[in-house]
Amino acid sequence: MGSKRMVLEEEEAVLMINCPPCCSINTRRPYGELGSVDKNNCLCCKGVSSDLNKSFPLFVGWGCDDAKVTEIVSELKARMKARGDTGQIERAEETLSEVKHLREEVSSLKADMKLLMQHLNVPVQYEMER
Repeated sequence: MGSKRMVLEEEEAVLMINCPPCCSINTRRPYGELGSVDKNNCLCCKGVSSDLNKSFPLFVGWGCDDAKVTEIVSELKARMKARGDTGQIERAEETLSEVKHLREEVSSLKADMKLLMQHLNVPVQYEMER
């Protein structure tokens, strides 16, 4: 009898299938590349399908643990959202917001420096264009 093991790492999902003596499969995919993660029914068995296990659904235990399958599907979808394309977009938007805030601060500092230089009668040098 073989074994199946799915490990959810920080950035990718890993599937290890061991069926001695005929085969051993180890595959890993970033969460953004899992495609559609769905719960499948095959007769009375419940399983998980995604691009991680393309050709067959992954059944937990004897295939009757609907709650565990639902939990796995929910966790994979949450990780896909957080670390896949949606997560990348959210992190890019956060970075853009921080850059805008820094530009405002630099602009304010430049204005303060200009006032200080005028008050001290320091000649203003021409700014270089970028």
